[in-house]
Amino acid sequence: MSIAPTPADPPRAGTAPAGRRTGASAPQTGRRTGAAAPQTGRDHQAAYLIATWLAASLHRVSPAALEHPRGAHDIVLARQCAIYLVHVVFGFDRAATATLFRRDRRTVERACARIEDLREDAATDRGFDALERRALALASSLGLEVRR
Repeated sequence: MSIAPTPADPPRAGTAPAGRRTGASAPQTGRRTGAAAPQTGRDHQAAYLIATWLAASLHRVSPAALEHPRGAHDIVLARQCAIYLVHVVFGFDRAATATLFRRDRRTVERACARIEDLREDAATDRGFDALERRALALASSLGLEVRR
């Protein structure tokens, strides 16, 4: 399994390509729960691995399958779940999340919006709550900074 790259420098405000909204005018997606955004490359890698392994095991797919650009429905859903965990639970911004998954920021927005739509169902929401708790517990056990 290859390891995703870590963002070298966080993007500066106002540096998005033409036509993209940045800063306060950009829409915010998802709930902010859990961990403060990890600061080191090791933390980025740990958060990425936690999210991909949990999402892959939940959807019964190979974690390596999440790295491919396309995939079957279950692989796409697992990838969207992992993106959601990294962005919302671990607090990465869209650009950092996109870099980790080798996608663009719009893909991160769509993935998080899809998971939020799925969470409208009470049973699915409880399942994601349990998944978030598991991700935060793993992050805490690895020494990632976790908000309480």
